[in-house]
Amino acid sequence: DVDKLVRGKYQDNLEMLQWIKTYFDRTYAGDGYDAPSRRFSPVLPEWASGGAGDGGSGGPRPSTGNSVSRPASGTRPHVPSRPTPSRTPGNMSGGVGNRGVVAELEGLRDEHERLRDEVVDLKITVDGLETERDFYFQKLRDIEILCQALEAHPDPNMTVGKFVDNVQRILYAKDEDDEEALVDGYPG
Repeated sequence: DVDKLVRGKYQDNLEMLQWIKTYFDRTYAGDGYDAPSRRFSPVLPEWASGGAGDGGSGGPRPSTGNSVSRPASGTRPHVPSRPTPSRTPGNMSGGVGNRGVVAELEGLRDEHERLRDEVVDLKITVDGLETERDFYFQKLRDIEILCQALEAHPDPNMTVGKFVDNVQRILYAKDEDDEEALVDGYPG
């Protein structure tokens, strides 16, 4: 459940990481991975080619002259020995400014990482603020319960000083057991 992961709870995130690790262990064959050749290859993997009319392959297809025809099962489509110049990352601008494109790409990657780190920091901050908000809301709720209890069953021995002491005990209680004992018995 995505909502559980967004909350950033330790147990939920740990379970997700364990699932990802198990999936990786079961599916990764241990062979090398060459990202640029996979991204800019004119041949799509079998799982990405889909059926006729899928329209959502997201990558270049090999040119066979007839876009509808498919190779016979068990045969590989014709793969050019070199990728076309318009598909390689280094030749995006016709061979001129290769270093500029690579530098821009690296700059964008750095900015992306920086922004991702900033988002993670902000999520951690929001989680901490939500926890603190809930903590103080519970204190306020405990004081409200104390007031309602005194209103329902007035104590003739209750003075302003005793009431202030009860409120301060709730505010400065270290854990929930202390707060519950104070609200239930509203000591005086």
